[in-house]
Amino acid sequence: RMALTTVRSTGISSLPAISAANLTSIPAANITGTLPAISGANLTGLSSDFEYINGFANASEHTDVTIDNCFTSTYHNYLVMINCTVINGANGRRLVWTFRNGGASGSDFSGDNTHFISNYHDSNNNTGYYADEGGGSTWQFGGTALGNASNNYTYSGMMYVFGPNEGSFKTNLMHVASSTNWSGYNQVITGSCRMDDVSALTGFKITANSDNLKHSNIRVYGMRDS
Repeated sequence: RMALTTVRSTGISSLPAISAANLTSIPAANITGTLPAISGANLTGLSSDFEYINGFANASEHTDVTIDNCFTSTYHNYLVMINCTVINGANGRRLVWTFRNGGASGSDFSGDNTHFISNYHDSNNNTGYYADEGGGSTWQFGGTALGNASNNYTYSGMMYVFGPNEGSFKTNLMHVASSTNWSGYNQVITGSCRMDDVSALTGFKITANSDNLKHSNIRVYGMRDS
């Protein structure tokens, strides 16, 4: 068997166009030069651990953020990203989380069944916590004295919500956040909450105790099981 090593161009008037459509398994060492930019516009089948569900954005003053029908049987667990600022700010200003049920036309869930604790440590080395054992249907989170700086989100955090719509297990929440307090100190905040009621919860509302909100930007994501 003879190897073809040289092809002379004499007598060849034209060659067909060469396509790389069927080229596979090219060793990386044989690829030289500048590669063209690759667009992801036509890429399909890429999976993500999170699926965007719903959100809320309002730069003006508002009393609350309410997102209904975001917790369904499609996902067991959820991630909620929260950015917001309070209008006035003061010592004791906190964000308040209230679950809702009833689907798209939801209403605030009621009952004395929350157990929560939040811990904070600020940049002036102050530490503390606030907690409540079975103290109503809301959870106070997000610092102990939220500030109202106009050029800063006074609360930026992540809320993990575990099993809100299952209806047969108690719902648990966990959050971690960066916050700016009334004195201008930065706080790191961690906390958790358990709902003793096993009702299927479908949404939530965020308010500030004795204050209004501004520059709220909330995003809800479902967490894939596999």
